[in-house]
Amino acid sequence: MLRRCKGWDYKGRGIYMLTLVVRNRKRLLGSLIGNPYDAHVEYTELGKSVNSEVEKIPAHFPQIRILGKQVMPDHLHMLLFVEKPLPVHLTSVVSGFKYGCNCRYWDLLPEVANTGHTKDVSCAADFQEAGKMRGFWEDGYHDRILFHTGQLEAMMRYIHDNPRRALIKHTHPDLFKIREIGRAHV
Repeated sequence: MLRRCKGWDYKGRGIYMLTLVVRNRKRLLGSLIGNPYDAHVEYTELGKSVNSEVEKIPAHFPQIRILGKQVMPDHLHMLLFVEKPLPVHLTSVVSGFKYGCNCRYWDLLPEVANTGHTKDVSCAADFQEAGKMRGFWEDGYHDRILFHTGQLEAMMRYIHDNPRRALIKHTHPDLFKIREIGRAHV
């Protein structure tokens, strides 16, 4: 899932759909609300901060235009258009974005006075490593580069429709189970 396209210049022009996942798929960013006909995500404070950090990307990298985004309870989709060559690899852009989100996450966690360690809040322990706080994002990200006519519209629809599909999947998990069909022994 975290492969990069071999031979692709991730500093050059291109349209990318990026997916970032919250560590352990914790639902830190919001809750699915509504029904299959009117589904949306109600953001937590952290979800609002993530949404805000996406909007800040062009301020740091004016070569990038945000074409679409969808903050989900446990992941984020961003559709980015790199209009002009970047001074750094796209991975550096994503790393800076994650850092900004993580700073806000750490600000939101209640701290024990003068220790730098967090109190026992939901899932905070999942993001500690050897007594140090880790970010809430999984390492890496998934990217999909748009190469073909019609892909942009399809990706926009996918991003927009993500809450509805997730709500259906959540409310009817039995419809989405992967089942292996046994092989007949000859």
